[in-house]
Amino acid sequence: MNPAPASPAGNRLPVLGWRFGVFLLATVLAIDGMAAWWAANSLLASRREHENRAAILTQNTAKAIDQAIAASVEKIDLTLRFLVDDLEGQLAARGHVDPRRLKDLAERYQVRVPEVAVLVATDEAGRVFRASDDKEPPINIGDRNHFLTHASNPNAGLTVSAPVVGRSTKVWQINFTRRYNHSDGSFAGIVSAVVTLSHFSTLLAAPDLGPHGIALLRYPDGGLLVRHPPVPDDSGQVGAKGYSPELAAAIASGERTVTYHSKQTADGTERTNTLRRIQGVPFFLVIGAGTEDYLADWLTERDNMILFGSAFCTMTALMAALIWRLVVRQAKTGEDLTRSNSELVAALEALEQRNAEIARFTEVLAHHLQEPVRLQHAFAQRLQHLLPEPLPPELDRALGFIKSGALRQRALLRDVEHYLALAQQPSGAAQPCNVEEALAEACRQLRDRIAATGATIQFQDLPTVTIPPEHLVELFTEIIANALEYRRDDALPDIRVTGRIVNGEALIAVADNGIGIPEEFRRRAFGVFERVGPRTQADGTGIGLALAKRIVQAAKGSIWIETSEMGGTTVMWTLPLADQPAGF
Repeated sequence: MNPAPASPAGNRLPVLGWRFGVFLLATVLAIDGMAAWWAANSLLASRREHENRAAILTQNTAKAIDQAIAASVEKIDLTLRFLVDDLEGQLAARGHVDPRRLKDLAERYQVRVPEVAVLVATDEAGRVFRASDDKEPPINIGDRNHFLTHASNPNAGLTVSAPVVGRSTKVWQINFTRRYNHSDGSFAGIVSAVVTLSHFSTLLAAPDLGPHGIALLRYPDGGLLVRHPPVPDDSGQVGAKGYSPELAAAIASGERTVTYHSKQTADGTERTNTLRRIQGVPFFLVIGAGTEDYLADWLTERDNMILFGSAFCTMTALMAALIWRLVVRQAKTGEDLTRSNSELVAALEALEQRNAEIARFTEVLAHHLQEPVRLQHAFAQRLQHLLPEPLPPELDRALGFIKSGALRQRALLRDVEHYLALAQQPSGAAQPCNVEEALAEACRQLRDRIAATGATIQFQDLPTVTIPPEHLVELFTEIIANALEYRRDDALPDIRVTGRIVNGEALIAVADNGIGIPEEFRRRAFGVFERVGPRTQADGTGIGLALAKRIVQAAKGSIWIETSEMGGTTVMWTLPLADQPAGF
């Protein structure tokens, strides 16, 4: 008796199972490979982003320090010019220099340039002038290179010395010097502003570059001037010339700003660095961010990605084994696998959608914060109307606090939005702007407040500058509004606007007879949310002067505060003249 033929299904199921097993293995390997490829590319892109951020950080920090040093040098040079004019005037009138007058004049000028340790002048032989009551021993700097340079070169201009140990200060210092002459044009001596290296150390220590960051100044020959943080070995000493090959290449390139990566450094720390040549002085600045610092988050991200990848590979392997066993046992396992994959894709799509919604929510959050503030104020008003009058004093005061708080919050949000918009999207293009017309428009916008306070506004001979007109109108509006806000109780506001040309720039001043700003608060007054007056007297948002500073700086100008002749505040700023480009 012949055996019965085998069932076709019974023969086919093992073949189909093995084929599916091979396909499943290939699929798992492909998925793991794609996941690994995606993870590697994501990590690579993330690393590039962290490296770009580090490069931008070093570039911006170098630029900020460059601007600070350049501004300081400009003030020092202006002070030296004033001293030269006075000394040449003394020689022309008297035939000699009065040491007492020189000392008094130097002490007055030095207040304006606190970074200068001492201001001195010499005669043609290099002898430092001393007053008759000065007990300091005589000093002669006739052998110093900067003195010899001026003695031999009438056109040397502002000269910046190499670092030297001062004969009076006994510390490392830089000398900023200018020549002055007799009436016949012959060499009469030099004036010198001494800046100690500790001042530059303070500048370099200001930015936060992380535990492994570095900031240093070098002289044109590569010699070290200042390093922060300092190191005790020879590489941190003044004049040390040890540096990486990458820095040597950056110096040799001649470019003003070069960003590079260095693995071989004197202290063995890998960094991303930016070299920037300082404007106006023969120094170059190096700002470095430690790789260990700026990649710390990325290393955590990498470890998490490796952990996730291991878990994912383990999960896919277990899933494949389970599916393989189910396929062997049941022919319909393929449908279950397809359904599982569909659910996984749907979950990923849902996750992406939620991430997109979070991103959109973040973008509009600041704008929509104004709505609850508006409702707070509106319902407080409605509640006040619904309650019978007269209201109890405590309830009336509480409603007043609610309404004033809502108005302040709304004004604060509005000013913050305006501040950010001005930072990201400056309106208008730079063009010649009539300052008097801009002032008139600002007064027109403030006419109700001007009339309410009884203020008088005077101006004369205002130059034409280069700035978008709407920005100058807003600048005047903020400054005059502050003058009206911070007025004295015993006098009507008196505001005077003047302008003149100084060193090729327009200098505009708005002076008032208000309560004034103490000197120790003047720098803080330009910060966001900084208010130097009591809340009961000034009810601003603390952004007005910050807006003014941003407008002036965007036009490549500078702004500061002084005491006015009327005892109040003088806000002064510089702007390019109409025939010079601004920074828009």
